[in-house]
Amino acid sequence: MPRYSYTCTSCGNSKEAFHSADERLFYCDVCDDDTLKKNLTIPNIVKQPESNNLTNSKNGAIVKEKIEEFKKDLKEQKQELKNRDLWLFYQFYCYYHL
Repeated sequence: MPRYSYTCTSCGNSKEAFHSADERLFYCDVCDDDTLKKNLTIPNIVKQPESNNLTNSKNGAIVKEKIEEFKKDLKEQKQELKNRDLWLFYQFYCYYHL
């Protein structure tokens, strides 16, 4: 968000405020009058640090890796269940049909 500087024309109090470009302050906190005037300054935009993007992508990679591990484990468990069910079916078939 940009930082803007204001000066009261009644009491001379100066104030800095953070707000969007389409907002504007009018009331002075000291004299409680609506005589704030925006000073001509270059707005300073406060950005988030770049490390935040690196952290997010690193976390995303970790999550993706864990998901792949879980998928692999589920496939192995599914195959074990299939093998066990086939073995039980084979035993049942052999017992009753041979």
